[in-house]
Amino acid sequence: WKTGEIHVFPNPTQKNLYINTVPMGTPYLIINSVGKLVQSGIINLNAYIDVSSLASGLYFLRLDLEPCIGKRFLKI
Repeated sequence: WKTGEIHVFPNPTQKNLYINTVPMGTPYLIINSVGKLVQSGIINLNAYIDVSSLASGLYFLRLDLEPCIGKRFLKI
């Protein structure tokens, strides 16, 4: 995987964060701006993550691929 091949959208987002070219079943972590783990799970068939329960702010999405991929996104 190359970081440039992975895109998360829309960014900023209010509800769902979509991820392109990531295999179903990929584990993910969402970390807030102070380094606290706030959500984790597995990428589903539709390749999106429901982030509607997160507070507004800047987050870091970590995809457990080989190598690990990290993307920033803004929740509004």
